[in-house]
Amino acid sequence: MTERLGTRFWSLWTGETLSSLGTWIQWIALPLWILDVTGSPLAAGGALALETLPRILLAPWAGLLIDRFDRRAVALGANLVLGVLTAATVPAVLAEAVIMVYALTLLTSAVRTVSTAAPQAMIPRLVPESRLTTANAAMAWTTGSTMVLGPLAGVGIATAIGFPSAVVANAVSYGAAVLCLLGVGGQAPAGGRERTSPMRALRGGLTALLRDPVLRYAVLAEGVVLLFFGAAPQFIVVSINLSGTSVGSGLFVSGMGAGWLVISLTLSKIRLPVDPLVLLIAGAISTAPIALAAAAAAHLGTAWTFAAGLLVGALNLLLLMSPNLLSQQRADDAVLGRVYSFRRSMALTAQLVSIGLWSVTTEVLREPAWAIAGGGVLATLTALPLTLRARSAALQAAP
Repeated sequence: MTERLGTRFWSLWTGETLSSLGTWIQWIALPLWILDVTGSPLAAGGALALETLPRILLAPWAGLLIDRFDRRAVALGANLVLGVLTAATVPAVLAEAVIMVYALTLLTSAVRTVSTAAPQAMIPRLVPESRLTTANAAMAWTTGSTMVLGPLAGVGIATAIGFPSAVVANAVSYGAAVLCLLGVGGQAPAGGRERTSPMRALRGGLTALLRDPVLRYAVLAEGVVLLFFGAAPQFIVVSINLSGTSVGSGLFVSGMGAGWLVISLTLSKIRLPVDPLVLLIAGAISTAPIALAAAAAAHLGTAWTFAAGLLVGALNLLLLMSPNLLSQQRADDAVLGRVYSFRRSMALTAQLVSIGLWSVTTEVLREPAWAIAGGGVLATLTALPLTLRARSAALQAAP
């Protein structure tokens, strides 16, 4: 008989779904509001940059907080603070105080680093080990569905009612997430409160990640794929627009959401354990052909752009979920928050560098399709040996 995920997991899932939907509603509406108030695309882009930077710099510290205190309490506190900060954004928006909105956005992004990492560290205690794949797929489905619906709702609310209403919707979503988290149950630190200094504890988390050869090679594989192909979605959209098929951009993004949802739904229905290394190897192998297909799609018509988006979305999910599963399966519970957060910080850094590399490459080549194809091939050539080494290390460690 298949073990159930349980009501505590579904309480967590519901809270994550609601808060994620609210986040995406405000995320897409915020730069549109700033552009409307300032008339500056650079100012609008600055808001998106403020969303990313704290996630890179503060992720390890968020992991330390998650490991040192009751994880549910940390998640509750983070969502409460997010609700307050988001509510405080409303009067700043009404006063068109852009600098204040920037400051609140920076603070919100910093706290969200904690609120997004905590649930990942909570999952292994909520579900049987045999259902970790299903649980992570269910969480991934939430990410994909809110990624698709949130921006549509955000633009609709901001256009029909006004941007302050989008902010209010986000604040309400955090309140709803708090109520859901109350049904999850406490998660005290494994082995009691850690007494070491913060810096030593951080080193302990990084050491736990790098000492395990399976995790080390898997994270390196994820990093090189993101380094060479992490900026692909943005530049595929650029390539589609340059080819004169502006409608294709929307179809590509919709295809990405659909691909993410299809794979997450499929994995959530699998009742047997799934080896995350198999998923990672599949992702590494498929990056090159998917990149070549995406590079060609921009010049083949709108139907092809949707298909390319479908493939890229499926690939993104494989590359995100595999390291998540490996961390949950292999890292000691006492350091799981730090292992997860260090991994996310490395991945985001690789993605940020990727955007810079692709910008320069596209400027030199004058054709994004070459960067898309070349980046995908380089990603496969560098990541595949690393995934195979991770697989070999896992087989050697198996009893």
